[in-house]
Amino acid sequence: MKKNSVIYNGVSVSEDWPQKINESQLIKIFTFNEKIASRIPYGDESFISDDDDSPCSDCAVLKKQFHVIGCDTEVCPFCQNQVISCDCKIKELGRV
Repeated sequence: MKKNSVIYNGVSVSEDWPQKINESQLIKIFTFNEKIASRIPYGDESFISDDDDSPCSDCAVLKKQFHVIGCDTEVCPFCQNQVISCDCKIKELGRV
């Protein structure tokens, strides 16, 4: 069954996406090899311009929001590579 689209943060997303964005805001910390690090919010990455106020091109979050888990642009707080392809094998932690 195909999901309907909605406009959220100015972007067309599937109707269940706003809930995924909201749920991702509750995951504030990642762990790797017993180390703990805060997630890096969208816009705090070194490659994002301060002048660019557009939502994340992959997961549609706004600046200062955490990416949706699995977003291909989220930066790993341990190695600074993309979370989805780094070798850190992070775990989600810190659900409020």
